[in-house]
Amino acid sequence: MPVDAQYVLPGFVPSGVAVSKKARRRFRKVLPPGVLQWWEGYGQGVAFDGFLRLIDPLDGWGELVAQTAQTLGDVIPVATTGMGDVLAWQLEADGRGHLLVIDYRHGEIRTLTAKDVDYFTKGLRDEPSWAVSEEQLGWSPFPEAAERLGVPGVDECFGYVPILAAGGPEDVSHLERLDMRTHLLIIAQFAGPAKW
Repeated sequence: MPVDAQYVLPGFVPSGVAVSKKARRRFRKVLPPGVLQWWEGYGQGVAFDGFLRLIDPLDGWGELVAQTAQTLGDVIPVATTGMGDVLAWQLEADGRGHLLVIDYRHGEIRTLTAKDVDYFTKGLRDEPSWAVSEEQLGWSPFPEAAERLGVPGVDECFGYVPILAAGGPEDVSHLERLDMRTHLLIIAQFAGPAKW
């Protein structure tokens, strides 16, 4: 199924792995159209030179977020970043929701867009520099680290060594390519879960 023009992710490279039918069926009624379009049209893969990655939440990501972040209610992980963040759709009691970024390196959770993931998708399409900016997704160290270390694989991320919570400097020279799930578990174990 082709992705509608309003949901196109510039430079998307599919991994060839679909988001599971089980995930698409389970979350069809609670996720916004943009995410469903990504899952059905793209499957899993990367955009923005490997920075943004679409994921299947039933591939262990939901459990990982439950262990490592103090979210308010149910969340559905939909993407990760090359800097070790998770983008998740948080469900509200009234059936609506909003897109969160769980920023593990800084131990915080913030709302990326309260309007709809469609608003964020429009930003990715029309103003990509805004969408991946420091204020939104913390892109700035990624290009330099990717040039020095290569683009991390879909199960990897760049992580500060030592982690920031342990006093490590937030300097690109301290970034290494790490297994993302292990890295997030280590951060949560040392510093506690990411919080609002």
